[in-house]
Amino acid sequence: MATAGGGEEATVQRVLRFSDVVQESLEILTPIGGYSKVPLVSLEEAVKPLVPILPDVQSHAYAAKLKCKKPADNLTQDESASIMLYTMGWEPLDECLYVVLNDTLRAKNRQQRLPFWYLYLRLFLNALFRLPLVPAVAYRGVRLDLSNRYIKGESIVWWGFSSCTTSVDVLDSEIFLGKTGRRTMFTLQCKSARDISQHSFYPAEDEVLLMAATQFKVKGCLTQGNLYIIQLEETIPPFPLLQPVLIIGSLSIHSNPPSDSTAASFDISTEKSKPHSNKSQIDTHGAAASTSKKSGINSITGKMSDVKISASINEVARRVAIVPTPNRPARSLTSVKVQSHINENTSITNTNTTTDKHLESDGKQLNIDDNQSVLVDHNKEEDDEDNLFDRFICENFVPFSGIKPIDQWLDETETLFHRFKISQKLRLKAVPLLV
Repeated sequence: MATAGGGEEATVQRVLRFSDVVQESLEILTPIGGYSKVPLVSLEEAVKPLVPILPDVQSHAYAAKLKCKKPADNLTQDESASIMLYTMGWEPLDECLYVVLNDTLRAKNRQQRLPFWYLYLRLFLNALFRLPLVPAVAYRGVRLDLSNRYIKGESIVWWGFSSCTTSVDVLDSEIFLGKTGRRTMFTLQCKSARDISQHSFYPAEDEVLLMAATQFKVKGCLTQGNLYIIQLEETIPPFPLLQPVLIIGSLSIHSNPPSDSTAASFDISTEKSKPHSNKSQIDTHGAAASTSKKSGINSITGKMSDVKISASINEVARRVAIVPTPNRPARSLTSVKVQSHINENTSITNTNTTTDKHLESDGKQLNIDDNQSVLVDHNKEEDDEDNLFDRFICENFVPFSGIKPIDQWLDETETLFHRFKISQKLRLKAVPLLV
């Protein structure tokens, strides 16, 4: 858990984060993505690509990790420290993580600058999505009049991560909005805010964080002298503007992707590059032990106990059309029949040389036919395994429809992954079937 921080520096950083709403252009940009396929790594590894643009990021990451030895909310130390690093601030501001990150997310040429952030965003978002949702009224503000930019009835998007407070008294302080001059206060009806106060470098501020690319509808604007109060309601777009990530629970974070998942319920020891083995099958012992009180799950695992599944991360690439397998066109296979070239009526007067050549030709043909037959059987077996896995996912998981909030859908899907003890590699096969 983060320890309390305060003082003048804390105040300055809080003001900067809460008031950077003025940097939002409100222009429609392309959705944010590109990071979902990178591995989940440690904080030290995640910030290495940022060193050229944030020279001091490694020392601050080190300090953040030291301060997060016992993180709250069941986060890992790296996950908690990634949030704390975001809330830290340092000079110069154009080399400070949260300033440069949000500036990048709001930029029109974002795709040229975003790849440096992929590893950090993967870790940061994994941490944020694991925190519980906080449906709450939150506040942020700035000492400017922004009322003419927010028109009632219009939808707008804040592309950066948005720091807010759940205590309106915080903004009433002179160090924030104060009580004189032109000021704008935003009252936000949030659906997907995350309470990061237990992971903030300055946890006394009751800070909640809105995800990047959050969409709002302007409900109205109230003018009270020089104070403009703008009411915004968070809305869920039909398609995510922030690319979701496959949430990994409280698994260990590695500097490199895990080489195997031997502890998972599914045996994925056989890869596509290795000879196919009949021993590659579902291990139901662990699943049955952990779900003995849930007869429904036991019945599912029981039906699948004799099924063989071969999994490889590389196979995800071939699932271009995200359609359940029964609706996909069957793979065209060519079977080769072994035909004998031995003529029973061959004259006994044929020479030994001719016979040797004939038998050699037969041997080559038989060998080719046999290899092709084995390949056909192997491909058919792999197809059967893929079909069964696809049917299992489609029958037991709910696809993302765009109606339910993406955060809620991700949480529910992650719960099912845990319930069925589906390994990390097989989750990569399952996700394209559901989105």
